[in-house]
This record gives sequence, C-alpha cells and structure tokens, in this order.
Amino acid sequence: MYVSCPAVSKPCLLPCCLYHYLIPPCQEREEDGHEHDEDTLYLDAAPSIQFRYSCVPNYIQCLTAFTGGSGMTVVGFQWGHKLDHRQMKVWKQNKRGKLAYYKSVPMENNYKVENLIFIPSQRAFVGACSDLSLRVFSGPGQGMVLQYRAILLGSVLCMHYCKDTEELLTGGIGIITFWGFWTSLDVQLGIVRVLDWNCCSLRSDSTVCALVTEQQSSTLYALCDRRIKSFHLKHKKELRSFCGRGQGNLRCVLSNWVQRYLYTGDISGCVQVWSQDSRSLLQEFHAHSRCVSAMVLRPNTQTLLTSSQDGWVKEWSCCGELLAKLFLDDSGGVRSMWLINEHQILCHSLSSFYVWQLQSIYKPFHSSGCGLQYLQRVECGPGRTRILAMSQDSIVQIISPVSGEMLLLSWPFLLLERALAFAYNPGQENLLVAFGTPEVLVLDTSLCPCPAKGILCVSKHHDQDESVMSLEVVMMAGADNRPPPCLVFSGHRNGKLQLLSAPPRFHCQARKAHQGAVLQISSLPGPKAQLCCCGEDEQLSVWSVEVRVERVELALIIRISPHSRLMLTKLMPGLIFAVSPGYSLLLYSLVDDKRLAMERNPPTAITCMDYCAALGLVAVSGPAGIVEVWDNRGIQLAEVRLGAPVSQVCFANARGDLLACFSGSISIIAGVRYLPVSLLKQVLVQAPPDDLLEDPVPFLPRLSSSYDLGVVPKVLLKPGEAAPELEIAHSPSTVKTIPEPDLDTCRGSSERTGTTPKRERRGSQYFTSPAVKKLSKQEEQITTTEKTEPESLERGQLEMSQQQLDVEPVALGWPVAPDGFIPNSVIRNWGQNQEQQVPEKSTEAKALQGVSMDKHLDERVKVTKVRAQRISKPVTVKELSGNIEVFTEPELEEEDFFKKSLKEDLLKKIAQSQWLAKKPKTGELDSVMRAVMLSMDCVDPRVYISCAEALYSLREAYGIPPEIKKELTLNLVRDFQKGNPNWKRLDALKTLLQMDLLLEKDLFAVAEALTDEGQDLRQLARDAVAQVYSINTKETLLARLHHTEVGPTRQVETCTVIAHSGLFLLQKSSQDMFGI
Repeated sequence: MYVSCPAVSKPCLLPCCLYHYLIPPCQEREEDGHEHDEDTLYLDAAPSIQFRYSCVPNYIQCLTAFTGGSGMTVVGFQWGHKLDHRQMKVWKQNKRGKLAYYKSVPMENNYKVENLIFIPSQRAFVGACSDLSLRVFSGPGQGMVLQYRAILLGSVLCMHYCKDTEELLTGGIGIITFWGFWTSLDVQLGIVRVLDWNCCSLRSDSTVCALVTEQQSSTLYALCDRRIKSFHLKHKKELRSFCGRGQGNLRCVLSNWVQRYLYTGDISGCVQVWSQDSRSLLQEFHAHSRCVSAMVLRPNTQTLLTSSQDGWVKEWSCCGELLAKLFLDDSGGVRSMWLINEHQILCHSLSSFYVWQLQSIYKPFHSSGCGLQYLQRVECGPGRTRILAMSQDSIVQIISPVSGEMLLLSWPFLLLERALAFAYNPGQENLLVAFGTPEVLVLDTSLCPCPAKGILCVSKHHDQDESVMSLEVVMMAGADNRPPPCLVFSGHRNGKLQLLSAPPRFHCQARKAHQGAVLQISSLPGPKAQLCCCGEDEQLSVWSVEVRVERVELALIIRISPHSRLMLTKLMPGLIFAVSPGYSLLLYSLVDDKRLAMERNPPTAITCMDYCAALGLVAVSGPAGIVEVWDNRGIQLAEVRLGAPVSQVCFANARGDLLACFSGSISIIAGVRYLPVSLLKQVLVQAPPDDLLEDPVPFLPRLSSSYDLGVVPKVLLKPGEAAPELEIAHSPSTVKTIPEPDLDTCRGSSERTGTTPKRERRGSQYFTSPAVKKLSKQEEQITTTEKTEPESLERGQLEMSQQQLDVEPVALGWPVAPDGFIPNSVIRNWGQNQEQQVPEKSTEAKALQGVSMDKHLDERVKVTKVRAQRISKPVTVKELSGNIEVFTEPELEEEDFFKKSLKEDLLKKIAQSQWLAKKPKTGELDSVMRAVMLSMDCVDPRVYISCAEALYSLREAYGIPPEIKKELTLNLVRDFQKGNPNWKRLDALKTLLQMDLLLEKDLFAVAEALTDEGQDLRQLARDAVAQVYSINTKETLLARLHHTEVGPTRQVETCTVIAHSGLFLLQKSSQDMFGI
C-alpha cells in the first residue's frame, strides 16, 4: 500500500510503514520549533524526575500502582504520629499525562496495611493488615470502601495475583495460601488451597518472601530462604526444584519467558540468573551493597532494572554489564519499584515515592561483551551491507545491520591484537588485515569461525619500508544484479599507494603519494571513484580511480597542506572532513582549496568518526560519551549525551540510524530522534530500501591445527601486480606461492600427476591435521598382503588393497587435547621418539574403544581402521604414523555396523575379559556391573582404566540402574579422596565427571583437590567446580563449603587452606572456562 506525502515539496510515493514512521517526528519537530537546520538538538540519556511526593516525618507503609483506562493510579497507605487518622492516599494521571494528587480516605480502625495489591478482575484492592486479616477495598472511584474481611492463617510476607487462574497468592512462614474470589455467594474472598510442610517440601521454619507466576508454563516460583521452589498452578503440586543456592537469603524474583531465565536478588546485594529449563544457576554478580528490594524487566530493550536499600536503581544488560544508574537520597533506600511504561518507573521509599523518566534515545543492538577497536559499515552489493567490528579481545565479527545478529566471527588469532587496518572484499569474501609489516593476513569470511586463507607478502626480502600501514576498499560501479568490482588499495611506510587486491587480470602501477608513511585512506565509490590519503608528511592527497581494460589508473587531483598531522580524515563529495590535534573540526574544499574551521565547546576528545553519504552527515564521538552530528556545511545538527565513554560510532543505514558502542554493547540511535525536519523529508523522498536480512553462517568447529598460521600459504606479490584470489597461486606469471609443508607428506593423486591440487571453496589444504609420515617400501609390505589395481583416491588417503584383514585402532602414546590437537612440540619430537614402545592392549580393551570416553575427540577426529595382517611384536610409533590418517567424513555404514555389533556383544565381551578379576555370576547387566566395580579394587592402572571404560560403555548402551548408580558413586568418591595413588584419584574424578555422578555433597571432596600437589588433578578439579557446581569465584566456593555437611574440624581446616592458597587456582579456572 502506498500513500501520498503532503509534507514534501514534490509528490512521491512512499511505503505506508515508512510514512507512519517519519511523518509524526516531522510534525513534532515543527511544533517544538526545531524546523530550522541551524538549531542544534540536544538529547540527554540521563534519567530525570517527573514526579515526587514526600510525607516526612510520616511513613508510606505500602504502595501499589496500576494502569487503567484513565491512566496510571497510585494508592498508598500512610501513617505517622503527626496524623490524626491513618489514611489511604490516591494519585491519578490528569489529561496532560502528569501524576497529581486525587483524594485521601481516612481509616477508622487502628491497624496497619502492611501489603497492598490491586486485583484487576474485581477492580478492587486487597490489603494484608497487621491484625492478621485480609481486607478488600473498592476502587478509588467508589471511595475506597471496605467490602470484606478474611482471617489469615499467619502473617503475610508477600502477595501476588495470578491473572491466569484469577487467584490471590500469599506467602508466609512455611506456608503458601491460594485465595479465590466469590467461592460462595456470601464469601467474597476464601481459601482454595494451602501448601505447607504436610504436602510439599516446605519446612515449617522456611520463609516464603516472594512469589511469581508464569502464565505460559502455568508455574509458580516461590523464594524459600536461599532456595527456589516451583509448583504447578492448576494442580497445586510441587515440581522439580532448582539446583544451587544464592549467597544470601533471596528477596525478590522476576520471570522472563522469552529468554527462559529467572532472575533473583538476595539480601547480600547479589543478582542470580537461573535457567528455567535446566533448573540451575547460570550466573551471579554483585549488583548492590545492600539488599536487592525489587527487579523489573524492560520488554523492548530486554534490560534488567534492580533497586536496593542502598538507594541505587541500576540498569543491567543481558550480559550483566551496568548500563545506567540513578540515586535516591532517602533513608531506607528503595523499598519497591514498578514499571509504569517503557520509559517510566515508580520508586517507593520509606516516606516518599518518585516517578522517573528513563532514557528513550537508544536501544540495544548487539551485545559485544567488551569495547570495540573497529566498527564500520561495509557495502556488499545492491541492497546488501554488513557491519564489520573487532572487539578489544581481538575477535573480528560481522554483524547484520538489520537485526544486530552476529553472522560470523573469526578465530582469535593473537596476531589480531596488532591490527592497524581492515579491508573487506565482498566479491571474494575475504577480509584483509594489516599489522604495520610487509605481510597482510587474509581471512576467509565464507566460513565460521573464519580461518586464515593466506598471507600476502608485498616484499620479497621483508623490507620494513614496504610495510602496509593502511587499507581501503574502493567500490566501483557494477551492474544492477551483480556486486560492483571491488579494489583494495594499501598505503605503505615508504609513502607508496598500491593496488593490493582486484578482480582477475587487473594491475596498477604503484604511485608515490607522500614523503612519509600513508597513515589513513578514505574513498568515495562510483564509476569514477576517489581516494584520499593522509600522510606522515602532514599533507592530504586526493586521487581519481578509473578502471580500464585489465588495468587501474591512479591520477592526482589535488594536494593540500594542513601544516599539522590530522587525527582523523574522511573524504566527502568535493570536501575533506578532518579532526585537528586540538579536536576542532575542519572542512577542506577540493574546488577552491579553502578551509573552514568549526570550533567545539567544550573541545572534548574525538577518537572515532563516520560518514553517511546518503544524507551528507558526519558523526564524531569519544571518551566523553557525547555523539555529535554535523552536516557538510559545517553546522552541528545534534548532540547526544550517552553518559558513558564511546569506543566506536558508525551509521547503520541510509536513513541516518547511528550505532554507538559503549558500556560493552552496541546500541542504536534512530535517525528520527535527532534528524532535522529537512533531512526527514529528504529520507521520505529518497525512501531508501531496507538491507537484506541474512542468516548466520553455520558455526563449524575444526581442529586447532587448522588455524596455525605456520602452515598458511604465503603469496608473494610482484610490483604493479595485485592478488585477486589465493587460487592464483598456480599462475606462475603473476605471483610466486610458498608451498605448504604437508603437500609432500601425503600420498594421493597430486603426487602421481605432479600437479598442484585444486582448492575447494570451503575445504582448503591448510585445514588438515599435522603431516603424516610417508610410508617406506618395507612398511608398505607389512601393511598389505596382496597387490591389486589401485583406485583413484583423494589427496591424503592411503592406497590399500582390497583383500586385507581388520585391525582394531591402537591408542597413541603421545598427548592429544580434547579437540584432537597434537602439540607442535610432540610433532617435532616424533623422529627422536620412534623407538618408544606402545603397550599392546587386549582384544576386549580394543573393543571398548569403539565407544570413546571423549566425545569431542570422537566427533572431530576419526581414525581409519587399517586393514593389515596382525603381528605379535609391539607396534612402534614409526609403524603407527604410516598406518593412521585423519579424515573428516568416514563411511557411515561401516561405523554404524561396528557400533551395532559392539552393543549386541558388549555384555558378553566384558564378562569374558581377561582383565576382569571378579567374574560375574550371570550375564545380566547388574551382575556384570558389580563384577566390574569389584575389579576396580586393584593396583594396576591399566585394569582400572579398562573397568572405567567398561562402565562408561555400559552406561551409554543400557543405562545404570539406580541401586548400582548409588553404589558406583560411593566407590568412585572413595577412590578420589586423599590417601589413594594420584593416578587412581585422577581416573576416578574423570569417570565421575564423564558419567555425571557428582552430587552437591561431593563438593567438599572436589574442593580439597584444588590444593593438591598434582597439576593434572588440580586442573580437573577446577573444571569440576566450574562445570558441575557453577562456582566461578573463591568467595562463592567458601560460602558453599560452609554449608557442606562435613565435620567442623575438617571443614575449618580445608576452608583455611583454600582461602590462602586456592585463590590463584580458582581464578585461573574462571579465566580458562569463562573468559573472565
């Protein structure tokens, strides 16, 4: 549907959604007097007070607020020694939307209303009074008249109304009561059901201090001291409780059905995040110095608001990062808080309440978790753009400009910490990164995580004068249905400007742009594109870029001498926008060589800048947290105060929406919030289309060796030649390729033909595991029994005959990480350790290896079963290296058959195993598992490991009966405790982790291992504490240990040792597991 726009000078047709999106802001600006472009619009994201009421020295015992057809209504019970009567006070919104005093209703009897709640279905209020009774009051329009009184079973600590069942819920000491309305003709409020220690796990002395219901799952969550209980709303039956506990008694709770989270706040000021699916504690952070009194969730921004008795109200992101805060200077702090609407909250203190207006300038766009070093919008073709970002932890991300969703990310190369410039080539799906050296790293953005595709070398002898200091992508004019040709230029330390990457067969002669290093490059796209270079010689040079037949020509347009080194520069049509060392803004004209200086007051530091070509706008920002928007005439249009240092800023689209990174996340500021009327009308005329919404690239984990820069191919560029793609390596006339080391070590079709194999788009040669040693002639005779005609195999596969015997895979003796990565030190020492013998395992032990105890190794590394004749002598590493090869796609039919046959004969093989010291009485599962557990009482590590593998295989195939599981847990915990050999403790703890047998009561035994002398045992204990018990800090561990049911003497001794020597160990575990 299209409508005509009367606010624009010339007629145009606009989408209806865009019309309703932009026309109201235009009318509001004209009414507010901001129709002139010269008027700077000032926006502040800091909260502001909209209404305040105080009754000092009296008290507001309880308060409630609700929104109806006539607006917001606030009702509070007020009492004090200077009041003649205790009274109910009512405030309502007037026609202008402001909250104002409405009426006071005196209370005749001498009781206090301790809790007050509004019942929407009855249009009435229910108050829990100090005389152990519930009173029902009519609405403010009916005079707040007392309608009914019900007797309570005990004191009420919390109240909650369930809209789904239309029931009132009250919580007290060891009891939860369900109240129904009009249970009979003469009973307006009566008891429906009572939950106490007689029918559920509630203890008689437990305190139910908060209740919340979730309509979608029909679940009631109750806070009982440090635990969370859950009940079914309709059946009134208890459900599975949550595992874990807070540091203090829980005080408030909030449910988020969208994210499936449950938020709680405790008396110590900590906020916990729980998973409703797994019923476990996900995260805990310290939010306040005193008790957390209330929590609300802003639905549009998905941010969490918390209030506390310390007087602070804070806003948190979904990652637990502080976004904003405000302070209420009242005694007792904030007692309760309500969310009135998206941008207003009501805070209640002991003698007053406030209505605060929250910021509505920006909305969360993408949670990066930390600051950004780089943020830029990159063009990828007609209607397709992306946001390129690099975080401070050296991870490159590509984000969708529409949804803010991360499309892909790079592997965390340490080399990225020294990155100086980026250039994204959408045609080849490459990301070029410069580091101030003669080498440029090329990342493959068609895969996630992005591996290294190659390294471009601009100097044969690694001359530092040829170091690449800056990069820039120039988008030339292309066809409507094709991506435009993309040229990547590089600026060097010696002042040269060179074409680094281009479509095939293109070349360009390098030009001398400056006497010093080329520090910055910016460009304008189009059929006659332009480049602007800023050099170390304090000069600006502008070049025209034209594409001829198989060549690119650079021609100098103008050279400008600013007589000072500029901080930032940006090329605009006919202008250069620059930032001086004193942080003033400069405009240089390319027509008449004039300069316009724009003074800023105050001249705050500027560290980032971006340009919107569609609207001719420039946005600058810095550590002061102020985003300034200027036009191409040197007029400041808007100033937005965000209240936090801004690390990066860029435009998200052609409508002027701004992206700003601060407080560890990227937020978006809509253009309709700050653009003047003339630019809003220009957006209506242009009607820019939305960017295409892309799906994220599937995350495909690979071996760590796949991202080793030591095996990445290097491409040497000749002067004047560009590197269009890394596949150009087989064209010797253009570039010279440094061959990969593993090409000569594997036998395949490439060795027989003598040619370089062609690379696949999503499976390059350098994504292989470490090189496999080549078989000698004698070893080939051992592994084959009869020569047959060889088949055509892919690169890296071994030629084997058709008639061979099966040999089970033999475990290797070198250390292998869980992801299958073999350290480089082990690879280098293979030749030195060839005489090392690997012990031969029994047939039963080999059969058990079919079900690996390491799932990560099973999924990522598949070892082929070599068919060869069995030999009686021990197998050496030299022989194994010739018979084992890593590949990614095994034959599924053979693997499935092997697992099926293994499951059928598993019990029989284990029962007949030679290492089984205690033979089972029968072939049943219980008898076999008991025999295996009895055989674990041995001193032979090989027998113990075989027993553990057998138990794991039985668990995967059949499961563990409950009585066997309890006995097995006790035996493994006993083997893990002190006094046993180190190998036995290590294997026992590993088996407990792999079989998920650790319980809450076993935390003390695991914590004791944090101070053990064995490094392997300490590391495994760290992983157990973090994964099983969700403990990330020493303080949390000590608090949990104090509640462990062990002897007091042993408890004090262990806690003392951990407090002094376990701090570093636990912090190291937190860094390794969670990246803290």
